[in-house]
Amino acid sequence: MDVAHVTLIAIVEDEAFARFGLRKAIEEVAGFKILFEAINGEDFFRQLEQSKLQPDIITLDPVMPIMDGEAVQRVLRKKYPHIKVLTVSGSDHLFTIERSIVLGARGYLLKPDCNLHVEQAIKNIMEQGYYYSEVADKKVFERVHNIPFYTHPISPREKEVLINIYRGYSYKEMIALMHVSEETIKGYKKTLCEKLRLHSKEDLILFALKNEIYPPPTYNLGKYLRGLIFSSGLFPALPSSR
Repeated sequence: MDVAHVTLIAIVEDEAFARFGLRKAIEEVAGFKILFEAINGEDFFRQLEQSKLQPDIITLDPVMPIMDGEAVQRVLRKKYPHIKVLTVSGSDHLFTIERSIVLGARGYLLKPDCNLHVEQAIKNIMEQGYYYSEVADKKVFERVHNIPFYTHPISPREKEVLINIYRGYSYKEMIALMHVSEETIKGYKKTLCEKLRLHSKEDLILFALKNEIYPPPTYNLGKYLRGLIFSSGLFPALPSSR
């Protein structure tokens, strides 16, 4: 097989049954080669560092222990932007799909259907740039791509509110953390939406993801990942609340 025409693929999936299904479907396609399989993000980056070759594309499960798909996408976008992502998920929730796309996923498949469509999805992504499916059609991609980049000045307090919204904190939790009233927090949120021309909490989270405004990860990091992530400036310190 001519290596120049082989698409190198990594499977990043914690469920053995799902890995088996993907492996079987991919191995049957001429011109596809599985470079390696990983059971979570930490395992993926460890193997990526050790491999002489890098995958052209990975199939990525968003929900995994230790280091999930979203954290993997953050690092890929910063350190390995040439590696394409096809998300393979058990969730058809629109916001979950949008989160994956805003971090750079080129396509989104549901696990029950992935073995039937993974060949076409990978081919479309490699040849055309994207794969549109029933759950993630062109309109979904266009909406996410219209989330703005970080061009308007945001104050430290506004950024702190944005990060806390990303974390999923309630108003009560933000009040305790920031030592301000609920009305003040709502005011910051309203100002952010008006300034960025966004319309919802979900839009603000997508904006934070697109512009790399988020807190450090909570999972345990190995030595390699700790150096990779924190030396890159991926997770800046929170602004002072004073």
